[in-house]
Amino acid sequence: MKEILVLLLSSCMFAATPVLGAPAFWDPDPVAVQKVDDAVAKLPNFSGFNCQPRNILEFARHYGGFTDKQGRRMIVGQLLLLSRFPNEKPGIHIDRRPKVADGGCNVANIWFDADTLELIQASWGGR
Repeated sequence: MKEILVLLLSSCMFAATPVLGAPAFWDPDPVAVQKVDDAVAKLPNFSGFNCQPRNILEFARHYGGFTDKQGRRMIVGQLLLLSRFPNEKPGIHIDRRPKVADGGCNVANIWFDADTLELIQASWGGR
């Protein structure tokens, strides 16, 4: 009887908390990424270093999805200045591979809430 109760409680707990089984990294929908990219293009500058404003077309833009421990879904982007990263391809890329940890004015990072598409943070310098 005790085993059945434990099994039943465990099943209820996992059914009520789907976040526990959700992957931490995921590929965001291309439509959502385009909306995020459009919002980033309107930002005149990012926080952090005192860098000159740049046109979004000067960057390779990498976006990926992330779910934190509280279940908050985010679209995270890293923009790499093409003139400093010649092996990068221009445009939007949906991927989850880590990029640059410190890039000064050559790298911008953005975080958007994936459900509301509201900006959480935008900064220069890498992750």
